Amino acid sequence: MRRIAGEAGLRAGMKLADFGCGVGTALASFAQVLGPEDHVTGIDISEAQLDVARQRLAAMGARDVRLLATRADQVPLPDHSFDFVYSRYLLIHLTDPMAAIREMLRVLKPGGVLFIDDGDLTTVYSDPPSAGDHFPRIFAALGEKRGVDYTLGRRLHRLLLEAGIQDLNVQIEQPGYLRGDIKRIMAWSVEETRPAVLAGGLHTEAEFDALVADMHRAVDDETILFVVPRMTRAWGRKPR
Repeated sequence: MRRIAGEAGLRAGMKLADFGCGVGTALASFAQVLGPEDHVTGIDISEAQLDVARQRLAAMGARDVRLLATRADQVPLPDHSFDFVYSRYLLIHLTDPMAAIREMLRVLKPGGVLFIDDGDLTTVYSDPPSAGDHFPRIFAALGEKRGVDYTLGRRLHRLLLEAGIQDLNVQIEQPGYLRGDIKRIMAWSVEETRPAVLAGGLHTEAEFDALVADMHRAVDDETILFVVPRMTRAWGRKPR
C-alpha cells in the first residue's frame, strides 16, 4: 500500500485523511511515512473500530494521529485541509457513495490526490467449486436488500470522472489463496452477515449455519483456491 501511495504522490510532511479507516491498518502504515507530527486523520462511523485503531497506533508509537467518529458524508473538518485523501472498501457500503466522494473532495486541497480502493464482492469464486462460492451470492442478495452496490468497484473510475478527478489512474487486483488468514476472513465475512441474512429471509438459521460450516471446511482444504473480490484501485488529482 505504501509503495502504491508513494507512486500516487504521497510524501512525508503531507496531511492525509483516511475515510472509513476501520481498525487503522492503513493509518499505521501512513503514519510511518508522514512522520510524527499531526499529519494523519482517520474517519470512521464506528467507535468500536476506532478504539482498536487507537490501541494499534499507540502500540507503534503513532500518538499524533487524529481519529474522528463521524459519517463519511458529514465530516467536521475545514475545506481544503488535506493533501491526500484515502479510502478503502467504504463506498460499497453506502447508499449514496457520491455524497462521500464530494465530501472527500471538499476537504482535499486543489491539486491534492484522491486515492480510493473499492471492490466487486460478486467476483469471488473458488476452484474447484466449493462452499466458498456462497460468498458472492449472499452479498449480491444483501446488496439488493440494503440498497447498496456491492459491485461498485467495477464503475469506480466512472464515479471519479463524474466527480471531476483529473489524471485518473486505475489498477485492478484479484489474488487467490490456497491457505492463510485471508481465506478465513472470507468465511468470517459471511458469518458476520448472519443477522441480516436471517432478517431478510434469505436463509433459515439451519441453512445458514450449515453454509458457514461448509465454508470453514473449504477454508481448511488447501487444495481449494479462494479468489478474493476483484479490487479497483483508482487515484487522481482534484482540479486546481
